Amino acid sequence: MNLPHALIPPTDNRARLRKADHRIEPITQATYSPYPLVPGGGERYILAATWALHRLGPAALVTPDPFSSVRLDSVMFDLGLPVGNVGTMALKLAATQELERSIVMGNEIYPSVYLPAERSFFHCQFPFPLSDEGTVGLQNGLNMLEKFEKVIVNSEFTKRAYERELRRFGRSAIVEVVNPPVATSRLLTLEGVRKPWILSIGRFSAAGHSKRQDVLIKAFKASPRGFRQNWKLILCGAVPNNPIDRDYFKQMQESVGGDAEVEFVLSPSTSMLDSLLAQSSVYAHACGFGVSDPDDYWKCEHFGITLVEALVAGCQVICYEVGGGPEIIAQVGSGATFGSIDELTAQLEVIAERHADPGIRRRASELFGDDAFYSRLNSIVN
Repeated sequence: MNLPHALIPPTDNRARLRKADHRIEPITQATYSPYPLVPGGGERYILAATWALHRLGPAALVTPDPFSSVRLDSVMFDLGLPVGNVGTMALKLAATQELERSIVMGNEIYPSVYLPAERSFFHCQFPFPLSDEGTVGLQNGLNMLEKFEKVIVNSEFTKRAYERELRRFGRSAIVEVVNPPVATSRLLTLEGVRKPWILSIGRFSAAGHSKRQDVLIKAFKASPRGFRQNWKLILCGAVPNNPIDRDYFKQMQESVGGDAEVEFVLSPSTSMLDSLLAQSSVYAHACGFGVSDPDDYWKCEHFGITLVEALVAGCQVICYEVGGGPEIIAQVGSGATFGSIDELTAQLEVIAERHADPGIRRRASELFGDDAFYSRLNSIVN
């Protein structure tokens, strides 16, 4: 496969390091992440934002501790983002820069740091419950939040949750929605013969933001025998290396029994996922199942990147009725939601009879692809 030149990682590490030295400073645009730099949805968001900012001036991803541009380029390449346009910088050094814009990412109601800039923005992935340390620093954090021009969130669902949290503490802020950038270009090219497969993608984790594969198994097993005999449920994801999640995965396997075909695909490659998305007829997502109290909304799907990917790939989609997923379905105009296992069972049979509409695939790509993200973010920070 021929890749665009910008996406081909350099093979000469020495040349790359020289290039990294050249772009360490000065910078005028910065993003900040307090989290490890590994491929993921949140990382793609902040790195795509960094790439967008580089069009306005020299840009870098700022982190608590330094790491090499080799690592940055590798992660951006894995995430399908252009390589070689942005640099890396440790927080201590970033404080010496004269910044025009900064975007700080976090998972609590207030940011963990402030990068002084002419225009500063806080990207809250979701206002997760405060840690003990976060509670201690609440007032100082909320005061620091006032230095930021706007708060950027990933969905209307997250916006409502964030504004609700602010009101609890007597605060307010300008909150803008910028949906995550989804790598849709590749998915639009996928073609395959649709098979009677129900697909779901997500890590096998019992705690917190669980994808609730147990719900999908129960609903599938509750379907009429004729349906079960013709269809297969495919569950893809990694199993985190801890006793609780390993036990959860074991329970999933044992719960299947002999009257339903359920396949587990562990740590699938991108090419494997593409193949499954191209051939599956239905994509089902149960994250957040059972949540109705706004205090527990953090357990729900805050946006739903895999739902967009499935729509662009040509699958029929169904998700739990609380979270960011219903927004995607409403905007694209295709899909279904459920509130109980019985509803999910019934809906699976209904949407299994539908056929993919090429117009829906294009619409989902246009609404949630990289270009839509860059355009929306640019309108806010520029």
